[in-house]
Amino acid sequence: MHCTVSRLQAFDRCDLTPLDLGCQGKTAQNALAIDMYRAPATRAPELLRLTAELVAKVELTVAIPPPGNGRQTPDSYYEETAENIMASLPPSGELWIFAFGSLLWKPGAEFGERRSGRIHGWHRAFCLGWDRGVRGNPENPGLMLSLDRGGQCAGAALRVHAEGAKDNLLAVLRREPPIPPRWVKVVTAEGPVQAIAFVNDRNSHFYISGLSHAEIADVLSKAHGRNGSMAEYLHNTVVHLETLGIHDRHLRYMEHLVAERLGANDGSGRQGARQWPSLTRF
Repeated sequence: MHCTVSRLQAFDRCDLTPLDLGCQGKTAQNALAIDMYRAPATRAPELLRLTAELVAKVELTVAIPPPGNGRQTPDSYYEETAENIMASLPPSGELWIFAFGSLLWKPGAEFGERRSGRIHGWHRAFCLGWDRGVRGNPENPGLMLSLDRGGQCAGAALRVHAEGAKDNLLAVLRREPPIPPRWVKVVTAEGPVQAIAFVNDRNSHFYISGLSHAEIADVLSKAHGRNGSMAEYLHNTVVHLETLGIHDRHLRYMEHLVAERLGANDGSGRQGARQWPSLTRF
């Protein structure tokens, strides 16, 4: 079998390893030659960090519609969804929820245990929109994190207390868009667990795609709603992922772009600056 990826392509797809390239029968020397194209030879610039000072620059300057103003999800949806989930619990009888974004730092429910873990077949992405009240407004709508198909995602599995499990589940459901969650397998150091995850539906009007990194950063640097700004949302997510030992290259790059748009180049975002990752594709 011949290798179908050139050295230039290997540089463009520098997130791949020699094994990922499908180059069977290659020698260690050739594999090393491919690896040489994984990182630029010159010193890379530093990644900017969001700070409280930068986040405070995003101000709410327009009126926000009150909660429930406009299209509302009927209570029957939440009740039926919760009943379906409780009726389909795994043999352990435990209810776990996979957290990958704001559930990490603003759960809105009571959990008895948290385990770092990873799911496959889904990746974290700013693809849930448009939010014109919670973290955005009519003039500058917000774009939230969700799970989109493909890849993998590191986060945390949260175990819901058995006592009052349905009430806690309802509290979590009511803070999410009306897209029924899916069961996923979370791989943890303590063993796999079945958990529900709030994934996006590509056929839903909530699904947003086709935006460049720059366009997403423009949204995140301007949107502000009744619960705060998208810059704060991004900052909190990055910080809480890092407390779990999770360093999401895509989110760090988005943080850099947002910090840059909020004036971090004047020095206010250099605190805790880091080097660009050697894998330069985000």
